[in-house]
Order: sequence, then C-alpha cells, then structure tokens
Amino acid sequence: MTVFNCPYPLGDFLDSAYLGNGAEVFGVQDFASRDPAPIPEFFSIAGGDPYSYKKTGVITNSSTRQSHRSHVSSLQNICPSQNIPNRNILLSLEITFPYQIDMSVSTSFKLNNGVEIPAVGLGTWQAPPGQVQAAVAHALKNGYRHLDCALIYQNEAEVGEGIKESGVPRSEIFITSKVWNTHQPNVADGLRQTLEALQTDYLDLYLIHWPVRLVPNESSALLPVNPDGSRSVDRDWDQSETWRQMEEVYASGKVRAIGVANWSIPYLEELKKTWKVVPAVNQVELHPFLPQHKLVKYCRDLGILLEAYSPLGSTNAPLLSDPEINAIAEKYKTSPATICISYQVNRGIVVLPKSVSPKRIEDNLKVISIEKEDMIKLDGMAAAGKAQRINTPKWGWDLGFDDWYGPVKQQ
Repeated sequence: MTVFNCPYPLGDFLDSAYLGNGAEVFGVQDFASRDPAPIPEFFSIAGGDPYSYKKTGVITNSSTRQSHRSHVSSLQNICPSQNIPNRNILLSLEITFPYQIDMSVSTSFKLNNGVEIPAVGLGTWQAPPGQVQAAVAHALKNGYRHLDCALIYQNEAEVGEGIKESGVPRSEIFITSKVWNTHQPNVADGLRQTLEALQTDYLDLYLIHWPVRLVPNESSALLPVNPDGSRSVDRDWDQSETWRQMEEVYASGKVRAIGVANWSIPYLEELKKTWKVVPAVNQVELHPFLPQHKLVKYCRDLGILLEAYSPLGSTNAPLLSDPEINAIAEKYKTSPATICISYQVNRGIVVLPKSVSPKRIEDNLKVISIEKEDMIKLDGMAAAGKAQRINTPKWGWDLGFDDWYGPVKQQ
C-alpha cells in the first residue's frame, strides 16, 4: 500500500495520475482560504472507474483523464460555498493505492511529424453491421477520442453517423482509415470514398492497409478471386508507387499523417529506398502472444510509431483465459483485458481494442502502469511457447514476418 500526498491543483494532479481499481481518496482539504477547513468526503474512487465524483450521493463517472475537467471545471459544482475559480484551489489529497503508481503512463503519443495521437482507440474491424453507429457514439460520449476505420470494413458510413450522434466536435476526434488493396493504383479515389462515408473533409491518419495490390474482377470489387479460388493479386505492382500517391494526399492537406499497416521489416527496408516522407505509423497485430520485438525496435529506430490491432487475441489465441495473464490481472486487481491493453501502452504502442458492448467499450479505455517484472513476463510469453499469430490472410506469398506460416514467397 502506498500513501501519496498531493499538494497540487486538482486538475493538474488528475491530468497526471491514473487512480486504479481499489484506490481510495480521503482527507481532502481546501487550501484556498486563509482558514483551511475539510471538505466532507466529496471525492472518492469506486467500482473500478478511473474517476468518480461524489456529492450528496450522486456519482458521476469519467472514464478518461482527458474528460475529467468537464466534471470539475469549477469547485462551486462540488462545494457551492467556495466562490473561487477552480484553478486557484489547491487540494491536499491523501491517497491509498493497492500498488505503486507510476504516473508516467501516456494517454497520447506524438507522431514523427508532431501530430498527437491518443494511446487508445476504438477498433471497428469485424464490428457487426447495425451496431457500429451506437458503439461509436457510446465510445465518444464516454471519453474515446480515437477511431480506427478502414474502407474494407464496410462500416464507415455507420461510423460517420455515430460521430454525428455523439455530439463530439470533429476537431476533438482522431480518425484513422486505410486505403484498400484494390484502390492502390488510385489512392485519392479511395480517400474520397472514405471521406464521404465518414462525413468529414480530412483524416488524421491514412494507412496502406496491406503491402498487396488486388485486381478487381467480376467476382468482387474488394476481395476478387481467380477461377481457381486464389486471390486476384498483381504480383508486379510496386508498393513505392502506392506510397508516392500517399505522399501526394498528405501534401494536399486532406490527411494529417500517413503510414502503413501489416508491413514487415523487409517490406519497410524496400520502401526506405524511395520514400520522401517516413511513415508515421505501422499498424500490425500485437499482443503478448505476438510481441514482435524486432519489428518494434526497427520501427522505433526509424521514428515509426507502432499500433496494435487484435490486442485481446481471439478464440484462436485465448489471451484473456491465459493463467499467467490472469495472475498478473489479479495482482493489480483488474481484468485480463486491461492488462493486455495496458501492456501495449506501457511499451509506447497505440492500442486498438474492438467492442460493441457498452460496458466493454468503457472498460477497454482503462490503462494502468505495469511493473517492470510483469512487463518482462508478458514480453516473454511468446518465446516460452505461446506464440500465436491470429491474422494470416492468404495473399499467395509470405509477407516477410518471421512467423508468417502462409505459402512461401512468390509461390
């Protein structure tokens, strides 16, 4: 148990500290007046919510650090007798934590061009049709400010409606989308379709979804196949041409940053030969069963931020039922999902959990600091025999990842 005394302005302190499950706040005292007097327990942490503000039995929950200010914009809302602006009120908080808190856990990261990106985003891949709008609206109303989309998900119109329903200004939301494989010869047209569906005139981040060019045919405009059932792939397509077009849309101002997704070290090495703009992001599958340490280091050395999709695994990679992950979760009095999500943020990686369940959406935004010894355990799970990649589309050749178990390259 750790006792922490905080003689800081309330807003400044809560911007810096995450108060985890089981934390209790007490002994709050007002130092704004000449004769400090205790404020009767108006502040408490309960129910596993990052913040709970209590006044006369009414509890308001705020699920992110960024959104707490709307609940404490002035102390009059909490203690009407104090007619003093909140910014001038200093509080002394005596806090008991169930474990040592490291207040360095980031809520956002900076891309290599200076654009800030929230550390946790709502994934929309495989979100059931008809449920996406409500999920997006709920997420934004409960503190999310980052949405991860793609044209191939075929739900960007619902995402756009969810943004509108939420009432959150577009300027406060970080939106990512991806150019699909069939649009690589015409990136600008793929971007146009995405902007129209999302009802916005710009993206914060635009990615090449895969380093694979698909050729549309009568079978499908998005996932074409040949008569033998194999994917209709243009094996001679030069990905540097796709990247050149990405650089053009970046220069146009319609996207604030550009990057790639599902790119291995060999593919990035090839792209390095011609790029003028270094990718800001590489979005890949990352979780304790697939930490991709070499790729993470390689990208970090180039200033490329990693984003983690499928951070909670799947039925094929059951992270949430893993005994080691559950033991770590028990130590921190939190859930296995929170451990898997926090693992990535503690590594300096953006994480993109997906859910349409209101409660899980809220829970997935929680991030805690994980001690070094537990990070080492999580880092070593794959090497200890639990290695598992979930997503291996059969494009027809190896994409250069060490563990890619699809057909050999250029088969």
